Amino acid sequence: MGQKFCKSCFELIESFLSAKISVQKFERSYLRLFKNAPSLSMTDYEILNALFLDVDAYCENPHLRDETDLNEVQLRNSAKKASEALRKLLPQNG
Repeated sequence: MGQKFCKSCFELIESFLSAKISVQKFERSYLRLFKNAPSLSMTDYEILNALFLDVDAYCENPHLRDETDLNEVQLRNSAKKASEALRKLLPQNG
């Protein structure tokens, strides 16, 4: 179940990185997905939780953003890092 969940997360991240979905849709979808995560290996959890924390820290409005919040560029960088880590862990053909 963990592999299937990680693949779902990977696909969502890739949709965001390729601009198939907006940052707002990614934020909502990832938060919802992660909150319903099954039991994960420590490695999977660390990758996905780091992104979860960054998605949670994302603030769309620059006037409301403080030094602990992330902008869209920073969130995309975090998503790219998670995508690269997941790509190494997921089976290549499935």
